[in-house]
Amino acid sequence: MYIQTKLLYSCVKDENEILAEFIEKCGDKLLENGFIFKAAKGGNFALKREVDGFDTSRYEYDQNMYSHIFNGLFPTFDLLKVLEEKDIISLKDLEKKIYILGYLLHDIDKIWGREPKTDTRENIDQFKVDLLDYYLKLGANNFLPEINHYIGDLAFLIVNTQKNRGSNLDQRMFSTKLDDRSLVFIRKLCTYSDKITYMIKSPSDIIDTSISKQVEDISEGHFKLFFHKLPEVRGLISNVINNAITSIYKEEEFIPYLFFSDGVVYIGKTNQKEPELDIDSLFEKVKESLSRLCAGSIKRTPLGFTFGHQNIASSPKYYFDFITIRDYFNIVKSQALKVGTDASIKVLNHFPKINDDKYKHFKYIPDPRICSLARFLIFIENEVYKIIPNKNHFYKDIFDILKIPTDLIANLEELKKSIMPTLDIIGVNNRNLKTFEVSLDFSKQLADHIPNDFVKISESGISSIEAINELKPFGY
Repeated sequence: MYIQTKLLYSCVKDENEILAEFIEKCGDKLLENGFIFKAAKGGNFALKREVDGFDTSRYEYDQNMYSHIFNGLFPTFDLLKVLEEKDIISLKDLEKKIYILGYLLHDIDKIWGREPKTDTRENIDQFKVDLLDYYLKLGANNFLPEINHYIGDLAFLIVNTQKNRGSNLDQRMFSTKLDDRSLVFIRKLCTYSDKITYMIKSPSDIIDTSISKQVEDISEGHFKLFFHKLPEVRGLISNVINNAITSIYKEEEFIPYLFFSDGVVYIGKTNQKEPELDIDSLFEKVKESLSRLCAGSIKRTPLGFTFGHQNIASSPKYYFDFITIRDYFNIVKSQALKVGTDASIKVLNHFPKINDDKYKHFKYIPDPRICSLARFLIFIENEVYKIIPNKNHFYKDIFDILKIPTDLIANLEELKKSIMPTLDIIGVNNRNLKTFEVSLDFSKQLADHIPNDFVKISESGISSIEAINELKPFGY
C-alpha cells in the first residue's frame, strides 16, 4: 500500500468495513491512475465556465479528484450510520458498494476528459463497455466481483448524480438490476456526496444550499441540519469555545456532524429546537476546559519550575490557578528525583570513606540519586513541613504520593521476618506508621532481639546528641 492508502485505511478499518475494503482493494489503483492529478473542477465544467466569461485558471489548484471522492464518502457514511442506528434506513453491503463505485466516477467527464454520450441505447451500451474496462483498471472487480452484472446501475448513477447535466432517468435504457427504490435512494446519496464536498465551506453554508433539505429527504423527514458559527477564529480559544458549545448541543441530543474552525454542523430531529446558549454557563464550560488544558500542560512540561539557591524549589505563581497541591508534589517529585548531573557525581566523590570495621559491610557507591532525594527532602522541610498543622496526616499523604512502602521494622513480628542471611543491616523505625507516634523506645525494645552479626540502625526521631548517646548502649 502507498502511504496515502495506509493512512486512509487505518482511519476507517475499525469503523467502516465496506469503506475499508474499498480503500484496501482500490486505493492504490486510484493513485496509479492519476486521481490526485485531476482537478475536481476540471473537464467540461471548466470549459463551459470559461465560455461564459469566468476565470477558470484557479480550478487546476482546486481539490484533486482523490480528495473530492473521499470528502464526499466520509460525511455520507456518517449520515448513514446515524440513520442505521435510529432504524430509519438500512443499506445492504451490495448497495453500499454500488453507491461507492457510482460516486467514484460521477465526474467521469473530468476523469476521461470527455463527456460520454448517453442519448441512445447504442451509445449507452458503448458507454457501459468503456466504463467496465475503466473499472477493471481501478481494481473495482476485486471490491465488487459481480460488477459486470451491475454495470448498468453504475452507468445510470454516474450519468444522473448531477441532476442538471446530461441526465437520463430511463432505467430501461441502462438495463439496471437493482429495484427502483434502492437505485433512486443510492442516486440521492451520490448527489448528496457531490454537493456536500464543495458547497459546504463554513457551517452557515447549510442555509444557502439545499444540503439540509437533502438530509430531510434521505432521512425520510426525520432529521435536518443545524449549526453554530463563531464570528471570528482566534486559534486555541476558538477551539475551546467550539467544544464548549458542542457539549451543550450534545446535551440536547444533537449529533455533531461536520467540524470547521469557525463552528460545527449538527444532525438533529426535524421538530427539534436549537438549544439556547446561556453566556454564564458557556463561560464556565470554557473556563473549565482551559483550566484542564493548562493543568495538563503544566503537569507534562512544568515550564518555569527550578531548584534555586540551596535547592529550594520555585515555580511561577500561576501554577496554583490550574493545579492542586497534590499535582504540585508530583511535579516536585519528578523534577527532584531525576538522575543528577556529572557535577552531582563530583560532589559525592568528595564524601569521606567509611573505614570503621564496624561498618565494613556497608558498601558506599556514589550515586547522583542521593542528591536528587536530598533535594526533594529539602523542599519538604523548607516549603511544606513548617506550614502543615497536622504533621502525622501530612507524612501519610507524602508516603501515598511517593508510593513509599511502609513496611520498615517497627515490631518484633516484623523483625523475625527480616532476619535472614542475605541481609547485613537491620533498621528499626522509631515512627509508628499507623499512629505516626515517634519514640526511641521502639529501638530499645527490639535491640536485644537483633543478632550481633547485623549492623543496627535506628531511624526517625533522632534530632540531638542526647538521643544518639541514649541509643549507643543498645548497640546502635
